[in-house]
Amino acid sequence: MWRRNRFLSTSLAGIDLVFWLCLRDLSERCEEYPFLSAVYDARFQWAAFLVMGFALAWAFFAWNPKSKRRAWLCPLGVGAAYVLFQKVYNLVIGHWGGVYYVVNPWLQLGGICGGAAIFALLALRGGEAPEPEGTVPLTSISKYRSHLMGIGMMGVIALHSRKLMGHYILPLNFITRMGNMGVDIFLFVSGIGMVYSLSRDPSVWNFYKRRARRIYLEAMPWIAAYCVILLIIGRFGILDVLMTCLGVSNLVRNRGFNWYISFILLFYLITPPLYRLLRRRKTRWAWAALLFFLSLLSMFLLVDVLNRESLLTGYSRFPIFMIGMVAGFWLKEDRRLTQQEYRSLVWLALPLFLVAYLLSELELQPIIASMWLCYCIIAPVTCLVLTRAFDRFGGNGRLMRFLEWSGKNSLLIYIWNILLMRFYTMVSARHLAGASVLLRALYTVATVIANYWIVYLIQKAKASLRRRAA
Repeated sequence: MWRRNRFLSTSLAGIDLVFWLCLRDLSERCEEYPFLSAVYDARFQWAAFLVMGFALAWAFFAWNPKSKRRAWLCPLGVGAAYVLFQKVYNLVIGHWGGVYYVVNPWLQLGGICGGAAIFALLALRGGEAPEPEGTVPLTSISKYRSHLMGIGMMGVIALHSRKLMGHYILPLNFITRMGNMGVDIFLFVSGIGMVYSLSRDPSVWNFYKRRARRIYLEAMPWIAAYCVILLIIGRFGILDVLMTCLGVSNLVRNRGFNWYISFILLFYLITPPLYRLLRRRKTRWAWAALLFFLSLLSMFLLVDVLNRESLLTGYSRFPIFMIGMVAGFWLKEDRRLTQQEYRSLVWLALPLFLVAYLLSELELQPIIASMWLCYCIIAPVTCLVLTRAFDRFGGNGRLMRFLEWSGKNSLLIYIWNILLMRFYTMVSARHLAGASVLLRALYTVATVIANYWIVYLIQKAKASLRRRAA
């Protein structure tokens, strides 16, 4: 158990580390939710640091089973590095932005070392259980990439429908709240697709040309038309129109068409250097861990130094895109999970679903976007579970064909979903103010149907033009 459970141990350590990175921001909600003040109790902190030390030692041992006598060095090193990070951050950023961490570093370091010692007593003695039979292949994720994108797109539409309905009963409320994860599923699958694209054709120029053709020829004409309308009615200036049409407006300020277009262009831009860093199997995890840490640090800097909280929606999605690229290399290498690793991931994702839902429902999401960091685990596990279900029950029915079509046209569906939401905000909102739940429900269903029908007509017109040109 201890030797093989790499994913559960690594994820447990990562969740605990992210929790402590979020600790400062939870203090802002203590007055509204008094139970959050418990995280500042010394006994609670000691217990959490024990868990962190235990998880770090377990992860080190699971990935390096021959170094069991040195398993305690990993939590000791991470604890010392975290204390150093806290001190440097307080010295530099705290002095600059007036924001400080208040966790006792000696309590932290002692708890981490104590957890590592507990792991040594429990796990480093005795034998190992026999290896479970059977493995779980990951190749189905590539096979069903379009279907997964279609499901992600449906989640995004469900999330945006909250603007129309206002509130749902509990089952639908859970689905629409968790629709946030649709973007993370899309970015995870996109990361996989980037690896396959560069593996087939390593030319960076050709890669950028394909990506630019997809964004600027398929999406930008509609965005440009929207910007021209806003320019005419006085809501946009010339600079706003130019930056939005170039796709850079939301990278530096929260003003433009939508954050996703700007950030997917940014992710496409950094994909070739990321591919070169992550393609080497021996150094892949080291680079991934470093980039993950730097992305977390950038979230702090955006808030504490630059005061750009509105940009976190995009920048906090970099980890899931990078995880998708790592998964893409795994698929190319035909990596497999043991049954135990697969079950551990599923059981780990289930409580995280609840945590992410509560963070969204109670609006407890801290500044560095811990909800989206939860999705770094939930989204890949959800994709893995869905593809296994597709293999077993999917077939080639209408639902599967619809999901595949939605995935292939996901960008256009997304663009028109945003346009319809803008139409609602600008025109329809005042007419639906005070309307009954039934009328809002009918309007929501009609908007969703119109969204897919418009895209279907556009693609049908494009196919007709291609046939005439041929």
